[in-house]
Amino acid sequence: MRWLTQETIAFLRDLSQNNSREWFKANEERYKAHYKWPAQELAGQLAEELARLTGKRLEAKVFRLHRDVRFSKDKTPYNTHLRIAVSPLDPTPSEPMWMAGIELDRLVVGVGSFAFPKPVLERYRHWIDGAQGDRFAALLDTQAKRGARLREQELKRVPAPYPADHRHADLLRYKGFSLWFDHDGADMALGDDGVSNITASLMELKPVYDWLAELAA
Repeated sequence: MRWLTQETIAFLRDLSQNNSREWFKANEERYKAHYKWPAQELAGQLAEELARLTGKRLEAKVFRLHRDVRFSKDKTPYNTHLRIAVSPLDPTPSEPMWMAGIELDRLVVGVGSFAFPKPVLERYRHWIDGAQGDRFAALLDTQAKRGARLREQELKRVPAPYPADHRHADLLRYKGFSLWFDHDGADMALGDDGVSNITASLMELKPVYDWLAELAA
């Protein structure tokens, strides 16, 4: 099996310093050997392990290294990180994902849905307004004590008809939701322990994943 190694990090570091199509073409074999093939292997193994632990049929996606620069001021052609998402086969648009990102100096893992469809967003706000909101806030408080990081809210104000001083005002300002652990260094993701290390960190977030999956059902 091919795994991510320090050669993967070296490739990403060199790419960050030479982010051009010319450099990439000259280093395409490095990309395949130390990024593309190991990333596909890691993603597939993650999907299998998470499926075993959750009892769900899952599939993995490795996000493209090529950047979409059409609407960006930054025209550098390549990302300098690796992103993987694991989601149920034939998911609904609102179903949460398991996510992992390998960067030069850290590993990030998370669970969530980037954007709730309108019916799910309305249900989310209704839940947050009631007892489910108290339950969710308690789950998040537990995760925060473990060092988890919330994504930033999309809304500056609490949406109508909820009061600005609502007890869960911060949660009502989301239009999607994700929660993350940031691990210093990328070493946890490397070698044959990478799958088990990433999976173990993701499973710490499972109570939040389960709440979001229940919301989407």
